[in-house]
Amino acid sequence: MKKFTLRDLTLQSIIAAIYVVLSLVFKEISFGIVNFRISEILVVLILFSPKHLIGVTIGCLISNLFSPMAAFDVPIGTSATLVAGLLMILFRRKAWTLIFATIINAFAVGWMLWFAQDFPFWESVGFVALGEFVVTFVFGLPIYFFLKNSLELKEILEDKK
Repeated sequence: MKKFTLRDLTLQSIIAAIYVVLSLVFKEISFGIVNFRISEILVVLILFSPKHLIGVTIGCLISNLFSPMAAFDVPIGTSATLVAGLLMILFRRKAWTLIFATIINAFAVGWMLWFAQDFPFWESVGFVALGEFVVTFVFGLPIYFFLKNSLELKEILEDKK
């Protein structure tokens, strides 16, 4: 990874802002047992550059401040996104690594819902996994391939400069 520039800071700020806006616009489905967080679609950006984990994680952190369970969601939910992103980077950012977002969030957020809200554990894990999988694979993968095939957008997102 190359040096962090003002351009990088700006791009990570934009990613974080988009994450927050998507989380809050879709607040009713972003927090809770189904946890269909549209903003998690931005984890596909990590496939282009490890630097994008910064914007995604900061966006997740800020969004979780607005969660009805912020005391749990800020440390646990944000850590889940960070760990999933780190695993994606560790495994060389291939499209299949998006599964880490599903697995890590399912168990971390599922546990949190069980612990804090007394939801059934495996039901919580399953619903969070379903929501995360749909967002990252069903919607996220087509967006990833669209961005990858768009030369202009790919140049902005990749760490080549």
